[in-house]
Amino acid sequence: MTAWLSLAACTTSSQQKDLILGIQGAGGLTETERQFKPLADYLSQSLSRNVKVEVMPSYQAGMNSIKIHKYAMAKLGPYAYATLPVNSGYKLFAGESSKGLPYYYSVFIARADSNIKELSDARGKRVALGDPLSTSQSVLINRELASLGLSAGVDYTVVRLDNHKAILNALASNKADIGPVSSRFLPKILAASPTLFSDLVVIGNSRRIPNDAWVIDSTLPSDLKSKIEDAFFSLDDTKVTEEIENVDLFRNVSDDEYDFLRTTPRSAKK
Repeated sequence: MTAWLSLAACTTSSQQKDLILGIQGAGGLTETERQFKPLADYLSQSLSRNVKVEVMPSYQAGMNSIKIHKYAMAKLGPYAYATLPVNSGYKLFAGESSKGLPYYYSVFIARADSNIKELSDARGKRVALGDPLSTSQSVLINRELASLGLSAGVDYTVVRLDNHKAILNALASNKADIGPVSSRFLPKILAASPTLFSDLVVIGNSRRIPNDAWVIDSTLPSDLKSKIEDAFFSLDDTKVTEEIENVDLFRNVSDDEYDFLRTTPRSAKK
């Protein structure tokens, strides 16, 4: 009888599903997966469950996976988190600190030869935008332009691109006139390509944006949710966090930090 119970316990343990750590971000899929692998390994050890990293191929694809509760926990961009439905079944449990700061900016950049001094000069210009759900690559500059009475497709042309570097490359190669880039990624891009900025100028910044939000599946067992949260906040291994670009540590965060984004219209569409 005892042997049977032991076998049953082992069978149940071996049949436990992997916990999926969903990552929404601006980096390439392979590079982002590499960065978060140490965190997944740390969580696997802390939880005695196998944790696997899955990088969301796009913001919308990630939100679709949220709907079916694919992820045990997930890193979401600020706007993606702020616009999660109330009944999504996911709860905010952590934020991030990046270089000691809980926030970043969207930096508005223009070609130096475009005579663009501020966003109000965007009329008749080409505006490079990233994923429509990206806070820094689309949402906030779209809100700023709308507040100036400028509409996509009417007052300016949208050039839709994949990421921050693609936006800068489009500006540098005269395929766009204005574009937004995250202040978290701009230094690294310029360090790798110092001549990229030679023909570009900064014309403004967005308001402060809270760093990415971490959510947990509310349908998980209570003890597992507690273990996940404890693991994040007790993480003190710098070998884990130093692999993750723009993340120093995980911090307590309040839902109302993201409130201003809930009144932001979705980014302009082609």
